[in-house]
Amino acid sequence: MKINNYLFDTSYHPLLNRKAKASLAIIKKLLKNSSAVLPFEEMAAQPLDTDGRPISERIQQEIRDNEAYFQQLASSWGDNRS
Repeated sequence: MKINNYLFDTSYHPLLNRKAKASLAIIKKLLKNSSAVLPFEEMAAQPLDTDGRPISERIQQEIRDNEAYFQQLASSWGDNRS
């Protein structure tokens, strides 16, 4: 899968915080590695994170958190364009 690096280059998005930048790096790494996309059955067999949850679950939670963050960021940009 080819990834457009412009979408993941945080230098174009100066308002991104560290958490968002780190999460983008994780997403980019996952997208580059096609074997990282697993069916749900295989996710259950994934290694555990430090808090005992599967790593894939943590990654999915980070993606959901960042989607909410980016939606909030986009709406605040829309409010400030007047």
